[in-house]
Amino acid sequence: MNAPIPVVQLEDLQTIVNMIPEISKEIGDGSRYIPVLTTDHKRQLIIVRDGKPVTSYGLKNAEDNESNTGLESIEKFLEKFDGNKHLVMLYDDPILARLVEFRYAKKGLKNGELCMYVIPEDDVETPEKIKAQMQAFGIDVKRYESDNSLTFVSIADPGKSPGGFKAGCQKTLDSLVSQCWKPVRMILHVRYLFNTRVEIESHAEFENVIESSFAKFPGSMLCNHYVGKNTKESHAGWTRKMLETHDNVFVVSSTGGIPFITESL
Repeated sequence: MNAPIPVVQLEDLQTIVNMIPEISKEIGDGSRYIPVLTTDHKRQLIIVRDGKPVTSYGLKNAEDNESNTGLESIEKFLEKFDGNKHLVMLYDDPILARLVEFRYAKKGLKNGELCMYVIPEDDVETPEKIKAQMQAFGIDVKRYESDNSLTFVSIADPGKSPGGFKAGCQKTLDSLVSQCWKPVRMILHVRYLFNTRVEIESHAEFENVIESSFAKFPGSMLCNHYVGKNTKESHAGWTRKMLETHDNVFVVSSTGGIPFITESL
């Protein structure tokens, strides 16, 4: 991929993102363009076509040692974000990831939407830890929990379903949707690491199930994946799948880029 195209304002990145659906329609060959917003200061925005990068944009005056502008571009996107979208965040810094996550949740709660946190039974996070962090961020947790606008749901491993993994995924998704009593912003935590090929492939299948059903989903979903210790060799195919099965991708890093992600891009 060539050097990033310089842009002057963060708003210019938002304008480009907004144009992408129209670009895809004009191409008309079945190709799908997806914006990847990143905290990498050299590339705040990457345009991906069918899982492969085609061009990138960077802020003209961004300092070499700063990732704040990249985080700000993601936050500005979430401030104006609306609609039925399947989003994914790939990150190596849980603290930065929570900032993005809470911005997404806070905007939805202010808009009168349901905010649903979906956490695997074996997740390293707990509802109590997340609530404490949300409160520190400025979200009135007790208020929104009292009217059921903020809920936490624990889900079992779909691989343990009697009907098989894919059936378990569909059952999980159907159960979550049935609990959405108004438009939702669903935040889906996924296991921090996939240690085997079977786990990697199974997770990709889970994303396929979500994507295939998303036209009828009652809102938007932000899937979160910790990838700081993953390797390009074992996760390259998984990375491409994430770029193919989501409407927007956020790459959030405190180290200037996630190696196997940025190399893939």
